[in-house]
Amino acid sequence: MAKWSKPKDTKLLAERKIYSQIKRGERTPRSKELSKDQEDLKYHFAMYCHKHRYEKAPSGTLWPAVFEKKWGMSLSEYGELLRQRQKEKHEVRSTQVDDSLP
Repeated sequence: MAKWSKPKDTKLLAERKIYSQIKRGERTPRSKELSKDQEDLKYHFAMYCHKHRYEKAPSGTLWPAVFEKKWGMSLSEYGELLRQRQKEKHEVRSTQVDDSLP
């Protein structure tokens, strides 16, 4: 069997590289916001980590450390963020839109 060698056509390789970078850019979301599914996964994983916060994960670390490693924020920071979102949602729903109402 012959040994693999790099193709000599560098123009073709350069075009393929540019094309792959464009396609990779189309796949990745432009914003840092998570999709609905990712947000649900993060929420439920946070609930699991909070419930088992004093237990060790299979990796040997505590569950809050696993959450922090996966999502880049501590479990308490995420809880505070959820409380803040819930408070904002409640304030929006409880404000009166029509000023003519007493």
